[in-house]
Amino acid sequence: MINIESLIEQLNQLGEQEKIEVKTGSGVGRSMLETICAFANEPDLGGGILLLGIQKQENLSESSYQCVGVADPEKVIEDLVSQCRSVFNNPVSVDIDQHMVNGKVIISIFVPEIESANKPVYFKTVGLPKGAYRRMGSSDVQCSEDDLLLLYQNRQNESYDYSIVGDADLTDIDPEMIEAYRKERTAVYPEAKELGWSDNELLLSIGCLRKNKEALKPTVAGILLFGTQMALRRLFPTLRIDYIRESGKQWMSDINNRYTALEIRAPIMNAISRTLYAIMDDLPKAFSLPEGNIQRKDIPVIPMAVIREAVVNALMHRNYRLGQAIQIIRYSNRLEIRNPGYSLIADEHLGEPGSRTRNLKIAEVLRETRYAETKGSGIRTMRESMAQAGLSPPIFESNRSKDLFTATFLFHHFLGEEDIQWLSQFKAEGLTDDKARALIFVREVGAIDNLAYRNLTHTDTLTASQSLRSLRDSGLLVAKNQGSSTYYTGGEKFFESLGQVQGQVLGQVLGQVLGQVSKETDFDELPFELKQSIESLGARVSSIVMENVIVSLCRWREMTSDDLAKILKRGKAKLIRLYLSPMVERGVLVYKYPEMPKHPYQAYRVKLKD
Repeated sequence: MINIESLIEQLNQLGEQEKIEVKTGSGVGRSMLETICAFANEPDLGGGILLLGIQKQENLSESSYQCVGVADPEKVIEDLVSQCRSVFNNPVSVDIDQHMVNGKVIISIFVPEIESANKPVYFKTVGLPKGAYRRMGSSDVQCSEDDLLLLYQNRQNESYDYSIVGDADLTDIDPEMIEAYRKERTAVYPEAKELGWSDNELLLSIGCLRKNKEALKPTVAGILLFGTQMALRRLFPTLRIDYIRESGKQWMSDINNRYTALEIRAPIMNAISRTLYAIMDDLPKAFSLPEGNIQRKDIPVIPMAVIREAVVNALMHRNYRLGQAIQIIRYSNRLEIRNPGYSLIADEHLGEPGSRTRNLKIAEVLRETRYAETKGSGIRTMRESMAQAGLSPPIFESNRSKDLFTATFLFHHFLGEEDIQWLSQFKAEGLTDDKARALIFVREVGAIDNLAYRNLTHTDTLTASQSLRSLRDSGLLVAKNQGSSTYYTGGEKFFESLGQVQGQVLGQVLGQVLGQVSKETDFDELPFELKQSIESLGARVSSIVMENVIVSLCRWREMTSDDLAKILKRGKAKLIRLYLSPMVERGVLVYKYPEMPKHPYQAYRVKLKD
């Protein structure tokens, strides 16, 4: 049963979200049906809730949703049910309830995600791909050809890693990797029956080989787990791990002193070991001299158990359909692991018992050899290990629209003498431990949002929102944007405090990043050739021409979306949606602050050639 009061409160705190959409409900229009189509199609979302009779108030500093009610609820419900049955290629069944709120009738519609075999749902009169929609954040997005490919691939009843690699044969399997697996499996369970089978029988039993017209063919799991170096390079050229060392706290903080990178390309079990060694060898070390010992002991600032779980999770759960590398970036104050493939488990359920994986065969091999622990324990292990070491909790962010999962591990310890000294300035605010953690996080990273606060404090969405608003009301934080896009940066009191702490090294970068806003770019400052290109743009211009001009501008100087909107005389939101975001996704442009796309002073640069 839907708790309508709780949903309305959540809307006023966070705005429309991935699983919640509101409409006035004056009639069943195209927009409402597009939302129903998107909720039904979106993979692993589990459907969504559409609320009718609620109106968003505009021109306010914060999102505000007012119950206006549905004038003729019976007619709206009748029309909605009829159109859900008739306008789509496959009928969509919805659960509808009526609620009374302040004397107004509010209609709630739960749209379930339909079975993969029936996707995609689309408008019959439009067809594919334009008649199908996906749910991306709080928006309904028209499907592209790539989106349709994803929906069709998900129709299969088997995981992608069990599919046959067409251009592979038995010569692409490395016998040494099979022997390594046997040793690992023997160490865990020496009585395992499959250890007495031939190599081919063994690989068949674990889904790494399959029969195809009587011939044995390697599967995706077979190549990724047991493939030769040549096979991996030939068949999966982009499925590598890039370990990157960035000297500052921001991506490419010094363009004259570029990052260094190590490329790791190996079968998964070897890749785990090599990546773990590279990270642990490179992490900052803490000095320790245990009582009674005469020799010092250097302890990595992040426990090895955390790094191991993070690396294994990345390789086990990544989306191998995407031709992208795993990026592990070691900044001066944190380790960030960016993994292709959003989490199949909702953010609020990460760390709970139970696991979902898109790579069933790979996951089972890693569990049988104890590379991966029991189901669903990885996130919990990382959190507990960081807490035991006195470190900030890890931050996990799953981004469905970018198909990306990011894990961030701060090197920072809670609460050291320096932190306590700094926080003592805010005694009058009566800070709870959770709010204190939030302030330290902002000092380290530059900003915080609802998800980051929940990760830090293990609170729910509404509690996190209320706490952040309290910090805002006290002048310690400042809110930016509205609704689900809201994030917070340091307020006036916050920045005053940074100047009062002697030796506050960790606060210096924040002051540089958020305290020195670059001036707005003026059209008159542009080089002559750029001015000519821009002046030649008409009201209607091709995407290629517009992208070329944007690239030229961002090559001349990093540009904010406000800069570009002013110079190009285009609407900022449309410019981001049609050009900037797609160009970032394609790698043409890069964010100045990639670790936080919603950074208050986000800017765009042209990606440098490797």
